Amino acid sequence: MDDLAPKRARRLDAGLRTILAAGFSVEGDYVLLARHAPTAPAPRHSIFGDDVGYEGAVNHVHVEREVTTLRGRWNPGAHAVAYALALATQLESSFPETAFDVWATGGAEETWIVRFHRASAEGGGSWLGSVEDIDDAALVAEVRP
Repeated sequence: MDDLAPKRARRLDAGLRTILAAGFSVEGDYVLLARHAPTAPAPRHSIFGDDVGYEGAVNHVHVEREVTTLRGRWNPGAHAVAYALALATQLESSFPETAFDVWATGGAEETWIVRFHRASAEGGGSWLGSVEDIDDAALVAEVRP
């Protein structure tokens, strides 16, 4: 896990700031990144397993695809963590009565992905079963009312 943030990002990359600036969209029972909401598939449990799996799948961002600066491309792990923390702060202020988990996954041989979902009362969710297969996976923030 030492590779999770090799160097601290001084400022969140502009591409990631754009995603945050778009905000969130509430679609039925789900909180989605506003940017992803128009193209989000229907929440089928046969595909996503459960509500956590659906939100985690729709609300994921491939950091390397979104960064627009050289610093972001050189240090995607740090920008992933910085984005996850900024995302948690924005979720907390936008939905003060709702609990969320914000994750960063990635590593030296994998792309960095940040995702969030509402916290499950049972703890975990369908997508979490694959965490053991990822080099670095960290629950970066638990947003709790």
